[in-house]
Amino acid sequence: MTSKLETKGKKDMTPLSVGLLQAQEMTGISQFTLRRYAKEGIIRAARVGRRLLIPTSELERITKPGAVTKGEHRKEKE
Repeated sequence: MTSKLETKGKKDMTPLSVGLLQAQEMTGISQFTLRRYAKEGIIRAARVGRRLLIPTSELERITKPGAVTKGEHRKEKE
């Protein structure tokens, strides 16, 4: 199974999870937004020490067209 996301220099091996900087490079989504998505539960992520690791399967899911619509991440205030 080949992944649509590729890491620099390793085109035939996709890691199971990546840190915020690598996730940003792979998707074009800012680290701030990725951190917010994780906090709000839009994507799964795991904290290992001070690092936030995001599964590459989650990155593939949110980069599909229509996966996360603009404003969807914001909770409605009552």
